[in-house]
Amino acid sequence: MIFHILRIFVTRLGASVLSFLLVILSARWLGADGRGIISLIILNITVCGLVHQVFGGNSLIYFTKKIKSTQLILVSYVWALICCVAINSIFYFANIIPDQYIFLTFLLSMAQCFFVTNNSILMGTEKVAKQNMLNLFQILLHLLFFIFAFQLLRISGVSAFIGAALCANMMVWIWSFFFLRNENNASLNTLKIAELIKVVWQYGKVIQSTNLIQFLNYRFTYYLIELYCGTATLGIYSTAMSIAESVWIFTRSLSNILYPKIVNAIDQVEIRNTTLLFLKASFSITLLGTLGLICMPAGFYSLIFGDQFIQIKDIILFSAPGLVFMGVVNIIAHYFSGISKVHINLKSAIIGIFCTFIIGAFLIKNHCYYGAIATTNIAYGSIFLFLFYCFVKDLKLQLSDLKISARDLRSLWGRINNSSQ
Repeated sequence: MIFHILRIFVTRLGASVLSFLLVILSARWLGADGRGIISLIILNITVCGLVHQVFGGNSLIYFTKKIKSTQLILVSYVWALICCVAINSIFYFANIIPDQYIFLTFLLSMAQCFFVTNNSILMGTEKVAKQNMLNLFQILLHLLFFIFAFQLLRISGVSAFIGAALCANMMVWIWSFFFLRNENNASLNTLKIAELIKVVWQYGKVIQSTNLIQFLNYRFTYYLIELYCGTATLGIYSTAMSIAESVWIFTRSLSNILYPKIVNAIDQVEIRNTTLLFLKASFSITLLGTLGLICMPAGFYSLIFGDQFIQIKDIILFSAPGLVFMGVVNIIAHYFSGISKVHINLKSAIIGIFCTFIIGAFLIKNHCYYGAIATTNIAYGSIFLFLFYCFVKDLKLQLSDLKISARDLRSLWGRINNSSQ
């Protein structure tokens, strides 16, 4: 099992390296303005995905071993179409995305939602390695298609980036059906469509309300930066955050393993001990990764991305507290989701977005990058304090339980290996 986790981590690391290359190439070829437009398009697609995941994402993971997968996929696909039409229309009439990119963005958001649906079914059956492999190839194909479109086909501008992403998403979505071909277990429950929608809605509405609000905590500052400081400034800031958030690779890998285990577990003591060990590991690795990024000289980032991006070092440096906070929050949030206490995550997200709305506009309008950094640090810190308090209270933890030692690493290693036997 330890090799299973290492394989997943290495796969995610590879995906992050490829994403990093995509960021580098798009920054060099499209400049700060191009990166800014890409950030707004990704914002659109992510909002589509979050609303869609009321009937997808964690909801599908939760119900995969309870309801036939063909029913889940059908409802999820129809909901994806509704979400993508509605949200892309809002972005179009609000003039958030340039008109020439809106149709491609709609197609890309649809392909992404369909792919996430299939991938969620794989996660629900704990086929995390296959799910991660598809994610890796999605980014690899995006990178290759982007190079092909820009360098060989001479498709200029952001269209090359979006078109490449669309082709990559379509290919991995089709490929995912190969892994799903044996997942429609006839022994699972078959529900009437109306009943299925009601059951999944009751579970998914709170989780996705939480995720949507949490996303606003992550990305509402992007909209404010574009509004007050311009697209080029957003391009620089979003590129810096793409690099900074790479320190969450490890915690996301752990949480993807932890969540289905909690959902399917019976032994509450095992859930407690495993979650604690994963939390300590996540904090340690996130802290080390953040320190590693801080140690990079400013010239390193401008050498890679271009002179326009010289301020990346400062953005990462001052964002460090928030990065570490969220490395811990990710594990705690998946713990509460897994034990069906998603209302706690919702409360934490509301606290964070309240902070963002109250101070974000003022700070960003007057201090641009640094206002955005201060806003996210305060929001992330508030989320962390609330969730950590609830976590300690729920598990009745003592201070000694939170100490990190070499014994924890040995225990984590042994627990992971024993769980595979």
